[in-house]
Amino acid sequence: MASFQGKIWAVGGCDAWNPLSSVEVYDPSSNSWRFGPPLNSARRGCGLADRGDGLLHVVGGSDGTQSLCTTEVLDPRVNLWAAGPNLTACRVNVSCTVADGKLWAVGGFSGERISQGINGMAFRSLVPLCISGKMFLNTIEYLDLQRDEWTTYVSTDKEEEVRQQSDEEEANKEEEAGRPDTP
Repeated sequence: MASFQGKIWAVGGCDAWNPLSSVEVYDPSSNSWRFGPPLNSARRGCGLADRGDGLLHVVGGSDGTQSLCTTEVLDPRVNLWAAGPNLTACRVNVSCTVADGKLWAVGGFSGERISQGINGMAFRSLVPLCISGKMFLNTIEYLDLQRDEWTTYVSTDKEEEVRQQSDEEEANKEEEAGRPDTP
């Protein structure tokens, strides 16, 4: 749920654990509800935030069988949801907010759990989200709204180092793309 354009938006959710693609919008000035444009993908446990640029962003969640890395963006001018950039980690029950020109996705869980394997050795397996023992995330990532790309957050000292490495990798890709193929 999020505040967007002076209204309260409830997006996705579930009915008896079945994920929904519905969107409901409450207008406090008229004390009334209406349906908004449905999501492209049904999801529960998703994050939702007003990006501050006239767009509404839904993040992650679960489709009932797996955690989602996908996002959707609502442009109210066309009243449709469009696919947004994928998260770096799939997240259910994620919290979202916008600060410092970035959309932040914090915490949640991945749907992954630690299981006891042969002779008590631990191993990881993907399981339905309703089984206890879920792997809770202690990570944060952000969407740079200018670059439209998710990045895992690291400390300020490391962030500059990671950004420089990313810029160098991008420059190398562009350089390789500009080279003609030679036999």
